[in-house]
Amino acid sequence: MPSILLELYKDVDRPISQKELQMLNKKNFKNLKLSQYETFHENTGYFYLLKKGGKKEKDVAKIHLDDNLQSKSIKNLGTCSVTWKLHNTPKELKEAAYNIVNEYCRVFKGRSLCDDTRYLTYYEVELTRVFYIWLYYERFSGVDTDRQ
Repeated sequence: MPSILLELYKDVDRPISQKELQMLNKKNFKNLKLSQYETFHENTGYFYLLKKGGKKEKDVAKIHLDDNLQSKSIKNLGTCSVTWKLHNTPKELKEAAYNIVNEYCRVFKGRSLCDDTRYLTYYEVELTRVFYIWLYYERFSGVDTDRQ
């Protein structure tokens, strides 16, 4: 199966309402099992939503409960999954992976990643889908990876 990184973006060829975009975004969150918690890594500048039911989500939920935090964003939780995934992406896909990561960071910088009320574009919904499929679901077995 080819990588999600090789998919070409295809814009919608019809008008699409905010209600439909919100529904598509919620469907992505459910299908990709994305948590409402996010993490930001100061040393890399990468940020992302945690995977629902994952170790990091359990850790952040405990921190959130123990410290009675209002924010669902935690800095420097564990190692950076984006950095790990970039390191373990095959050489022939690295440039595409860096492009997706950089675009995701550019588009979503300074915004809440799980705000259901924010204005969305189809591009943002698709970028989110591609980014999290690559981050959490792509498996690269038996391929040569760059050792940095």
